[in-house]
Amino acid sequence: LKMANETALQEARRRFNEVSKRVCSDGDNWSEFLTCAARNHKYEFRDQLLIYDQRPNATACADIDLWNKHFSRWVNKGTKSVRLLSPDGRSVRHVFDITDTRPGFGHEFDEPPYIWKIEQEDSQDVSARLSQAYGVSGSLGVQIAGIARDFAKNLEKNGDSLYSRANTQEERQKLTDLLTNSVEYYLRTRCGLEIRKEDFSFENISELDGNTVMRLGSITSGFSRRVLDNVERVVRTNHERRALLNERTESAGDSLSSELHDERGIESGRGESILGIGDEAGGRPDDISRGGLDGLGQGGFAGGESNEGIERRNDIREDSGHLDTVSNGEAETTAPAVDEIRTNEAEISGRMESPNSVR
Repeated sequence: LKMANETALQEARRRFNEVSKRVCSDGDNWSEFLTCAARNHKYEFRDQLLIYDQRPNATACADIDLWNKHFSRWVNKGTKSVRLLSPDGRSVRHVFDITDTRPGFGHEFDEPPYIWKIEQEDSQDVSARLSQAYGVSGSLGVQIAGIARDFAKNLEKNGDSLYSRANTQEERQKLTDLLTNSVEYYLRTRCGLEIRKEDFSFENISELDGNTVMRLGSITSGFSRRVLDNVERVVRTNHERRALLNERTESAGDSLSSELHDERGIESGRGESILGIGDEAGGRPDDISRGGLDGLGQGGFAGGESNEGIERRNDIREDSGHLDTVSNGEAETTAPAVDEIRTNEAEISGRMESPNSVR
């Protein structure tokens, strides 16, 4: 809760100090934090701490400008932002989870932004990629365990600063085990693999000082992101291929259906379609926008908004503390000005307009 007469910056700083201590107070708190961090894996450790503190169930966060311009989504009225500290700790930036947003005007029929997920048919390709990148083999779970173990052992061998306050081999081994378990837990969580908490021990986390916890968290987050970037590339490529195949299959089916309709019309002496008055917009069944290859729809209602700029609204990709943008510009928004939320508003006034609203 916000303290009396506390500025947004003061609140964010206080929250950061409090949550930094809380996550390492016991093993359960650390595992809960890792679960949240894995879902928001493109954020840095410091940001992940504040997201966990304010919105532990968040899955995809971005600032208002990105939601508006790249995803044509608007923040629900009354929603309070997740406040993150700038790298120098001197200012605050505001982000919102996807559940705090709704489709903008003209995009009500767009598919929701795509958040990658490993499907059954992706497993073999993901394993092949990890084998190539990290020299591990076996099932995905076995590979993740091996990647985490090898990484931690190499870090200990190279004398990383994580071990600067470990004076005995026992203390170093505890740190190596903590790091191994943290990375494996993080990766298994984001890859959608089963987590059996009895297989992971974080009880020694409470023995660490603040600096060591910060280093452990930063290493876990940074390395896991690199591994997950490899996984993500494979999953996204497969997702796009499946979407393209589905689109071609639908297109072929539409063409066959149209030919059959034409033949029936000729045979019966009528030129009408099934609707009896002729299909609108050339008889295409997909004139109302649906999910395209970018998973974000194809530009509103038939005959309405142009598709120009659609390719610049990419699938959800969290990057550099927010969802990844594409460098070649921003798609223009078509929402009415009255619905737009300004970026300097930490809390949106008025009632919320979505079932996903946060009260």
